[in-house]
Amino acid sequence: MNSGPAHEAAAVALAAALFLFASPSHAAEPMSQTLCALLKQLNPQVKTYKPEGARAQLVMAVAEKYETDAKQLRQVRAQIDQLTSSSCPKERDAMLAATKTKSLAEALS
Repeated sequence: MNSGPAHEAAAVALAAALFLFASPSHAAEPMSQTLCALLKQLNPQVKTYKPEGARAQLVMAVAEKYETDAKQLRQVRAQIDQLTSSSCPKERDAMLAATKTKSLAEALS
């Protein structure tokens, strides 16, 4: 294993980057952007579906997007309404109408 000054500097830079991007304030913004893009993509499709079909599409899309990160998937389920209420309320409202639920968390359950 390489243990010179360049390796130590790279390790410090990597640790700093992981800390920076793993912090909740930085992680929430990309997650809200991802969720809003997902809703924007799904809404035209699901508006003609029965509520059960719209919920199924939402569940499958969220699961597919976060399938490799169980922690992030749990975070999405816990925060989806908070994140989308502030970032894309129109898309959120359209999905709520399609799923006939009071919250997106309810639609995912």
